[in-house]
Amino acid sequence: MTNQTNQRITVRRPERAEVPAVAEAYTAANLHDPVLSWVIHDEDARRRLTIGTWPETTAAYLESILHSGELVIAEDESGAVAGISLWERIDHSQGTGTPGLEDPEGAQFIEQAYGEYADRMKLLVELTGQRQPKDTHWYLLNIVVDSGRRGQGFGGAMLREQLGRLDAEGEPVYLEASSPRNRALYERVGFTDLGDPIELPDGPRLQPMWRPASVEAQRSHSTG
Repeated sequence: MTNQTNQRITVRRPERAEVPAVAEAYTAANLHDPVLSWVIHDEDARRRLTIGTWPETTAAYLESILHSGELVIAEDESGAVAGISLWERIDHSQGTGTPGLEDPEGAQFIEQAYGEYADRMKLLVELTGQRQPKDTHWYLLNIVVDSGRRGQGFGGAMLREQLGRLDAEGEPVYLEASSPRNRALYERVGFTDLGDPIELPDGPRLQPMWRPASVEAQRSHSTG
């Protein structure tokens, strides 16, 4: 699926066989993410994990996302992956979503992946989990763009394509904005603040945001 506003960018959902390559691009793009930089404050350790040991672990994580949500990627004109976004459909009544701290599998994954930084990651999961809306919704867990391709429309292209599809299905979306720049981007596509920011100790402020379901789609579904 090609983004109609920029023919250089292709937005699509990768096949399962592509997950290892997507995982490698995802971990590399996360190196300087403000939230990950708070979790793993030592840059050498962060680089060692994201570039060295995480691609295989991340591939398993992305596989789990495919069971409860979707991966959406943006490619440049050469076909290289420039952006990756992770989306989960959260339905608390059905227990959908990746395992949290209350699940031994989720806690074990954090211990294995983050090692000495596991406690900081657990705190992040706990604080963000407390703010999750109770209504069924889609959750944008993360959206990253390769450091050399930022500001070129890849993030916006992924957002517009996925939000257009979710609008057609009458689905609301929740996320946490990790920077003022991201927050401004999300506001431009219809998100509004949902309560006060989440305060990470000596770290970035995460602003919960909500985008309601399309009224037109809700009417269509209710009468269909």
